[in-house]
Amino acid sequence: AVISDKWILSRMNTIISEVTENLEKYELGIGLQKVYEFIWEEFCDWYIELVKPRLYDREAKGRIEALYILNEVLKNAMKLLHPFMPFITEELWQLMSPRKEGESIMIQLQPQPRPANKQVIADFEIVKEAITQVRAIRKEKNIGTKDPVRIYVKSANNTYNPSLGEVLLKMTQAEKIELTETKISNAFTFMVRAAEFFVETQQKIDVEEERKKIIDELSYTRGFLDTVMKKLNNDRFVANAPAQVVELEQKKRRDAEAKIAALEARLKELQ
Repeated sequence: AVISDKWILSRMNTIISEVTENLEKYELGIGLQKVYEFIWEEFCDWYIELVKPRLYDREAKGRIEALYILNEVLKNAMKLLHPFMPFITEELWQLMSPRKEGESIMIQLQPQPRPANKQVIADFEIVKEAITQVRAIRKEKNIGTKDPVRIYVKSANNTYNPSLGEVLLKMTQAEKIELTETKISNAFTFMVRAAEFFVETQQKIDVEEERKKIIDELSYTRGFLDTVMKKLNNDRFVANAPAQVVELEQKKRRDAEAKIAALEARLKELQ
């Protein structure tokens, strides 16, 4: 299956599980906000954009799967949203498929939580952040969407999943995506967790501006690492917190340390 399909299904299953729990606890506002953000920020902003090429090309591989997943996600989203917006969700649900007389979304079972692939979700979040950063560079440097850029990724701790390169390529309109073991000179750079991204363009780099950006990011990351270390150095926290919570903090520490090392090396290169 296409990794973007796995991602949206995993996110859908996560939202179903979380919103079901919110409703059971009468946390209506929290549940509604999660459904809203999922529909707009993940389903519409990301997934629909990613599947457009498969939808427009009737001969495209995976077109039927994309249509099925779009329908499945929208159907479940309408069911989750129905308690909050009964009339419009009823109307949309009726239009999605032929219905028998008397059929109604209000008597359908709510979606049942299923396991989600947490690794796919984590990998996709890194690529989403990278795409946002590349788009910001295009905007800040006045680089048109038709102007060529090449992206190189230097990844520590296996932070970046290369199978998501196609997503990164499409959403940034880059010429190519490549893994690299060395740093790329005369390129705009940014970090996502422990992965370093280099965006090569036809523009010359303003060294002082890049230095300032790296110094600011170093300051923030060091502050973040201090916060994490306060938790990990707290014996009560380590002893009483669930193992997965402690492991998450350990991962944050490793990623922050790798990011600081990469930023310091980049700063040294620019001196």
